[in-house]
Amino acid sequence: MVNNMANAMTLEQERRGVGKVQFAKECSISAPTYLSILEGKANPTLFLIARISIHSGLTVHELIHGYKR
Repeated sequence: MVNNMANAMTLEQERRGVGKVQFAKECSISAPTYLSILEGKANPTLFLIARISIHSGLTVHELIHGYKR
């Protein structure tokens, strides 16, 4: 699941043309949290997944199962 999140978030970050720190801010999470997701080291809570979903524009389904846009 974390790998799907990392892929979805990376694709959205690239689509927006922003850096990692800026994208983390746009998702309302810290840069270290974002980096741990990208590295596959995170174990995000449902609350964190929902917060990322709300602020990134990605659906929870896209985050958990993969980016389909």
